[in-house]
Amino acid sequence: MNNNTTKVRIIELAEDTLHPLYHKYAGQQEAQPAFLELDTEEETLTADWYGYSGGCTMRVWDGRDIWFYISPHLTADEINRLMKSIAPDCEAILGEECKETRAELIQALEWKLEKTAIPDSPGGVWDAGDFFEGGGLDDLPKTHDEALEVARMRGVTLKGLECFMEELEERRGLR
Repeated sequence: MNNNTTKVRIIELAEDTLHPLYHKYAGQQEAQPAFLELDTEEETLTADWYGYSGGCTMRVWDGRDIWFYISPHLTADEINRLMKSIAPDCEAILGEECKETRAELIQALEWKLEKTAIPDSPGGVWDAGDFFEGGGLDDLPKTHDEALEVARMRGVTLKGLECFMEELEERRGLR
């Protein structure tokens, strides 16, 4: 065990986007992987998403960065709180020189995140058509802003809202 004190620097996400790590490409069933990244050289903890299909970056492959997968449905606030809560675990990983012990610490943190890194609210990211499904035409939002307000109140980020609102206008005979 290394007795050097290592302090991890957390790079928080801006909270101007509700679900900043949610990215889904057209034709895909699932969102891109989201993760917390521990940079072992810079001793930083950040959050990001992976823009490619499969694999990982060379820095992860060679162990300079460690990814801890999380739900892309987490809000920026939830992610920032999560990074603060695991900072001591990350500091223990960074301070450990023994490879086997470091691997055990990483695995323990992965298990911890698997059980705790879930969204606080039932919100998340929804396709606009699915979110408003089941409502009669009179119950559905009349304007783009009204739809956004309903979603915001429920902690939801809507995808495909423009197309959904166009379809509603057509169904209402406004187009």
